[in-house]
Amino acid sequence: MLPTLSDLAEDYYTVMWNAVRRMAYVKSPMLAQIGSNVLHESGRSILHRADGTTEEMKIEENSASYSTPLAELRRFSAQHRAKTVDALSSGFAEGAMKMLLRVMDETTSKTGNVVDAGGRPFHEAMFEMLERMPANLEGDLPSLLVGPGLLEKIKGAESDDEQRNEIARGMRRVHEKKWGELRDRKADRVLVG
Repeated sequence: MLPTLSDLAEDYYTVMWNAVRRMAYVKSPMLAQIGSNVLHESGRSILHRADGTTEEMKIEENSASYSTPLAELRRFSAQHRAKTVDALSSGFAEGAMKMLLRVMDETTSKTGNVVDAGGRPFHEAMFEMLERMPANLEGDLPSLLVGPGLLEKIKGAESDDEQRNEIARGMRRVHEKKWGELRDRKADRVLVG
């Protein structure tokens, strides 16, 4: 039995959506680190913080669209598909990153985790930020999102021996403090069995 037009359209949609999603991750790698989450109809999204507080998150739509004149559909080639995927993924990645940064800013402001360097060297503000974060049971390091100008300053600090040593000492201090917190939390656990 031959596939129906609706089957072909659904398969085409699936292939295009997967291509758009992969390309959006390439255009905005931070999105690739976020696991997917499916909310069913009337579902809710609740943020659970390390301190035990919760907050219902507003569910927002992020979409991207691309249109092709009907006359061009007959000539829809692999080049047109690549152009469509590029346009859709750019719009989707841009919208998702704007939403992600806005939500992160709102969330960190509410919890008091905003660190203003106030003219201090970046690494001092980074240590303050890391000390505010709860110890992670898996021992994972946090991801940092910085602008291109600050990234150049960080790279410049790596080439200065004195600054590099100061950063290494600060990281050891923060690491020891966090491992101490983690050990304390593990010791306080109530084990079942």
